[in-house]
Amino acid sequence: MKYGKYIESKVKPEWKDYYIDYKGLKDLIKACQKEAETGEASFSPRTTSLTVQRYNNTKDSSQELFFRRLERDVEKVNKFTNKLVEEMRASLKSLNSKAEKETDQDKKDDLLKPPPPDMQEAQRIGDDFLGLEKYVNINYLGFHKILKKHDKCLPHAPCRQFYVAHLHQQPWVQGNYSDLLVSLSNLYSKLRGDSSGEKNEDAAQGFVRSTTKYWVRNEDVSTVKHHVLQHLPVFQFDKNIFSGDAQLINSVYMDNSNLELYHGRLDKKPGAIALRIRILMSLIPFDATVRISLDTNLCMIKENPEDGPSCAATGRWYRDPSLPVTRTEITRFPHAVLEVKLSLQEGQTAPAWVQELLDSGYLTEVHKFSKFIHGSATLFPGDVRAVPYWVDDESVRASMLASAPSPLEGGSPLPEDGSVAGGSAVQGQSF
Repeated sequence: MKYGKYIESKVKPEWKDYYIDYKGLKDLIKACQKEAETGEASFSPRTTSLTVQRYNNTKDSSQELFFRRLERDVEKVNKFTNKLVEEMRASLKSLNSKAEKETDQDKKDDLLKPPPPDMQEAQRIGDDFLGLEKYVNINYLGFHKILKKHDKCLPHAPCRQFYVAHLHQQPWVQGNYSDLLVSLSNLYSKLRGDSSGEKNEDAAQGFVRSTTKYWVRNEDVSTVKHHVLQHLPVFQFDKNIFSGDAQLINSVYMDNSNLELYHGRLDKKPGAIALRIRILMSLIPFDATVRISLDTNLCMIKENPEDGPSCAATGRWYRDPSLPVTRTEITRFPHAVLEVKLSLQEGQTAPAWVQELLDSGYLTEVHKFSKFIHGSATLFPGDVRAVPYWVDDESVRASMLASAPSPLEGGSPLPEDGSVAGGSAVQGQSF
């Protein structure tokens, strides 16, 4: 299906006037082609004279109209997105204030009844947020497609590279609207009658804990978050530092020059360990029965620079932040990583909402996935004797190849002091 038809099939009727005018922009590209073929396009010399009057062509060229309409559509999407976000914020603020006034007994009684109007309104806002994200993505891809078509049809006047960089700076592309999900999480928490996460030292006594890891496509992350926050509150350690639903987590993994810990974990040797230093605020679950964490923007970096002294040689355990990071020293994982921890008594099954999430199709289980193993296999390809099974997955190959040394570069040698260190940085959400 051509993208113009695809947009028409995905348009939300009540928002139809706020999408990219893909057909109109496509028609202008055709007009630009015609002008180029017939010589109608205006010629502009590279020099001018203050005393020789130039021919004044008052008719705008199709190329000028194309960029004017393109910018108009970008701004249209920006204004509409901002309008809906502000409406959602206002609705959530009102509902949160209303929920705070209810008594604890009212909340307990509501649990025995059908979903109250406020709960239904919260679900509607969550669904609208997911609808807005789809709207943004349809338009975002539409702009990419029309710019690609422009350069293909008008190779003498390419603009895609410049304009995509301009597009990436737009508020509706850069904007982090996760504060809406935090507000929605707080609302659900109040409507359920619970509160934010509190530490319970005895919560896991007598329980058997299982941990399973899943990959989540970036386009499905908000849907997964929305499903979880309807049942568990988002944990925020410090709202003054992280106003959204994520906090920065840094981990440093240690190994020796033989990558002994890496191969021990990969081969599942008895007693195999990973030596990690983790820099984060404390993560406290709301309920020990189900604990969920979601890592997004996962990035793995070599702690020891390829050109320069190692961390050990300079007397530091972490990479010098002033050093530039080269292409082969960093890899960005293309998916979010969801970790589900269950503490269940013998014979007890996972809550229905958890099973519904696992069966939703938004998660791909990756048995024993490890950030340490993946980062080591990607950033030290010449030093590992074996690699994990998931590197054969096509969805991660491109990110791994982007960090691979070229044939001329070769593999980077391990530091002479025998130390190897790699780090990972993520934005983590805990429920």
